[in-house]
Parts: sequence; structure tokens; C-alpha cells
Amino acid sequence: MNTSRVNEELDAIDEGVRARSPKEAHEGFALFNEAMGLFYNLILSYTHVSVKTSDEGRRAALGTHRLLMIDAFNSLRAAYKLLIDGYYAQVSLLLRRVVECALRMYFFTKFPDEALLYWENSDAWHKRYRTEAPLRQRLDEFDDMRETVDMLRGRYRTLSDLAHASAKAIIPQVDSTQKKKKGATKRQVVGVISGAFDQTWLRVFQSQLVEVAGVVLHASAEPAFALLQEHQPTWLEDFDKFKLAASKFVRETKAWVERQGE
Repeated sequence: MNTSRVNEELDAIDEGVRARSPKEAHEGFALFNEAMGLFYNLILSYTHVSVKTSDEGRRAALGTHRLLMIDAFNSLRAAYKLLIDGYYAQVSLLLRRVVECALRMYFFTKFPDEALLYWENSDAWHKRYRTEAPLRQRLDEFDDMRETVDMLRGRYRTLSDLAHASAKAIIPQVDSTQKKKKGATKRQVVGVISGAFDQTWLRVFQSQLVEVAGVVLHASAEPAFALLQEHQPTWLEDFDKFKLAASKFVRETKAWVERQGE
């Protein structure tokens, strides 16, 4: 490899992986494309709402919710790009960020005044909510949130295990080969530089991508519906169509993920 053109040469490898990935796992990517279309339409509807309220905390919470939606959308797009290029080990870092966005969306829905602290005093926010656990603990006080909190905790734990430089997380970047030497089998571990196609890892991380897209889509929808109902009732008919499409997506995603484990 010409080291003076290393990025260009690696880009060529990535392009080959990118051309193959959607063909090898079409069904999962079709679901993801559906989720992103729904998510994009939801963000667009949200931008048409002009919030007029004297409640400073609520106004901050709604503005924060909108930005979290955009951050989650962009992070999902980035994770998708890494996945189709074969950078499987890096996907979980971005998906964990999306789960963090979803948790904050739910949190600011229940505690809108905390959005002021989130924006105006980041040091105080970090001191109070140094980890994700305090956010989940406060949400767990609500009966209607316990199942959601348990789901978010499980997704976050799984993604966190793969987001650090542990042996488990690095495995997708390892190409293991078997070599015979004097009648014995010697295992040689070789790292893969650049993206590399692997059907098993593609499907494993694609399942995570689709699941997390559904999680953040659900977290985004409830506050958006309440806001449209209050300020833009003419958008409700379109939003009802969105809810039907989103419910269909969730059902199809659940069935698809279950099939991946067979």
C-alpha cells in the first residue's frame, strides 16, 4: 500500500464493502430506511411549531427535545455509514449516544425544568447527573415509565460493553486464521485495517441499529404529538398517519429481530 495515499486506497476498499452490504442484508436496511423516513418527517413537523408559552422550563425542554431528535438522527446516519462500510466495532459508540438522547427526551418530558440546568449550567448538570443512572432512577418513579426505563437500561448496558476498548468490543476487527506448525494448530490473531465485510457482524450490528432507531423514534413521538395537538391541530391528521406507520414499523422490527436470533 502507498502510505502517502493511504486514505484514498482504504476508501477504495470501503467502497467495495459498501456496495456489498445492502445486498447481503436487504431486509434489515429496508426497515432502517423506513424508520429514518418516519423520523425525518417527525422532525420536519416539529419545526413547523412555534411555541408560545411563559413557562421557561417547558420552552427549554421543548427546544432541547428538538435538538436531541436532530442529534439522534445524525448519529443514526453516522452509525449506518460505518456499518455499511464494515467498521462494525465503531457502530456501538454512536448507538449508545442515540440511547442517551432517548433517555433525555423521556426525562425532560417528565422534568421540563431540568432542561434549564442542562443548558445554563453544564457543570451543575454533570455533578447531579454524572452517569445515566440518576436519570433512570428519577424516571423509574413513574409507573408508566418503568418498562421503558428497564428497556433503556438493557440497551445502554449492552452498547456500553461494546463501546469501550475491551477484548469483546475489539473482536469485530480481528481476522483469526489457523496455521499448522509441526502437527499442531497455532492460532494467529491479525487485525483488519479498514472496513471489512463480514456477514455475521453485519447482521449483529444491523439488528442493534434497527432496534435503537425504533427506541428513539418512540421517545421522539410523544412530546411531538402533545405539542402539535396544542399548537398546530392541522398537523394532527398527518401525525395520526405517522403513528400508524410507526406502530407498523415497531411490529415488523420486533418480528425481524426475533428471526435474526433463530
